[in-house]
Amino acid sequence: MNTPEESLLLPFAKSLLRLLQGVVYIDETKYWEEIRVNQQPIRRYVAQMGLELVFVPEDGYAYIYQPEPKDADEKALPRLMRTRQLKYEQSLLCILLREALEELDSAANISTRLYITKQEIKERIEIFFKDHPNKSRLYKELDAGIEYAIRQLGILRLIEEDELFPDNTRYEISRIIKAMITAEQLEDVKIKLFKHINPGPDE
Repeated sequence: MNTPEESLLLPFAKSLLRLLQGVVYIDETKYWEEIRVNQQPIRRYVAQMGLELVFVPEDGYAYIYQPEPKDADEKALPRLMRTRQLKYEQSLLCILLREALEELDSAANISTRLYITKQEIKERIEIFFKDHPNKSRLYKELDAGIEYAIRQLGILRLIEEDELFPDNTRYEISRIIKAMITAEQLEDVKIKLFKHINPGPDE
């Protein structure tokens, strides 16, 4: 027999708590299925706190989102997540990873998963640092950026570490990055980046 406290427990409590911790992916089956079945009650519940459930089955992820306040009353609500100020190198890494995913989708590839090695990441980012005076420092900053992308942003997932040849270490680009950077935003940033590495005669 359930105690009074147990009877108040939401049927989707475990999945809701997991969502509040961060992004839930389709391979987290015990949470994913519960979220899929209880989408509407979860939406109604979090809406009472000014939050939204984002559920994207085609890309295999779900997360809780807090929209920007629309009026003065909503500004009284504390932010669930603090806005992160990314360094230039971190922002660039995000853009390049998002671009790699866009290339996969544009090619109409059967697979929706995209794996990338550290070497491939290096090759993409080196284009913007051709004249960098200290390549060893650049690679150290890149390693820190990759670690940040894994642990803090959740846009990279370590798949296979190669301690003998670190450049062969493999990652998966998480599709949650599509929610962070839309296709329209990507195109806008790509234009600016192109101008950065190919400045006009008057720039």
